[in-house]
Amino acid sequence: MRAIYQALLSGQHLPHTARFAVTSFLLNIGVDPEDIVKLFI
Repeated sequence: MRAIYQALLSGQHLPHTARFAVTSFLLNIGVDPEDIVKLFI
């Protein structure tokens, strides 16, 4: 999960399954959905 998150922060292209996994994880640990959206824009 750390590697996927780091790739996301560095602007790398993530496959759909990786985006889904990191989004699900972040929601599960209580990250605000608005903050998650900001990671992708």
